[in-house]
Amino acid sequence: MEKLFRAVDEPQPGPFIRQAVEEGRGFVVDWYAKAECIPDPEECRRRVGTHMPEMLGLFDRMAGCAGDDPAMIAALAGIDPPPFIPAGCSVRAFTRPRPTMLRNYDFHPDATSAVILRTEWSGRHVLGMSEGGSGLLDGVNDAGVAAALTFGGRHVYGAGFSIVQIIRYLLQVASDVKEAADVLRRIALCLGAECTGTGQVRKVGLSRACAGPVAARFRRKCRYEPSGGCGAVPGFRPAVRCGLCVGGGCGSSARGVC
Repeated sequence: MEKLFRAVDEPQPGPFIRQAVEEGRGFVVDWYAKAECIPDPEECRRRVGTHMPEMLGLFDRMAGCAGDDPAMIAALAGIDPPPFIPAGCSVRAFTRPRPTMLRNYDFHPDATSAVILRTEWSGRHVLGMSEGGSGLLDGVNDAGVAAALTFGGRHVYGAGFSIVQIIRYLLQVASDVKEAADVLRRIALCLGAECTGTGQVRKVGLSRACAGPVAARFRRKCRYEPSGGCGAVPGFRPAVRCGLCVGGGCGSSARGVC
């Protein structure tokens, strides 16, 4: 089997984003047709401005590419996407001899956009595997912060942002792993997922088991940390859980929705 990957250098949203929007429109419309309610463009803009204010100008430009299509605008913002069946995508991170992260795409090759995208949105250089035009499956920024996602181990859904948009936002604003952890703690995630991040000096394992703000824990001395969802690291005690799972296993009263 052969798979062609493209490397796209587009500093600001332009032809590639417009092409990605048009190519993905049919899928997005069918996907969001499964949603109980599609957030309107004004609601999407409000939530981006509240939780990702640095991305608001970019959201406006991308929304312009989507036209008068609420589903496409919501997808570009990554807000309340309908549930799907996540699986796969293994991640390994090392701190020695130097910070290194490896990610394997475990889905069928036809499911990937196969686009490695370099951008300079808001002045921050980011290189990553594009997903849906505005999101990233993994990537690295010019501060040396790298991040990658995988399935969080539980099928739990709630109001929030898609993990691929959170990965994009994290790489847009974080200059080190502490700032990356801060982003993941405060932004609500729509579906259980796990994010592993590395930095130039130290590594942080960022993990979550349910919808809501991502739980984060710093690790300075570990050489190797497997991913694989909830409970991947022995003794892991998440800092944040969300109220969506009360009575369903996580036992927290903290509310984690937009």
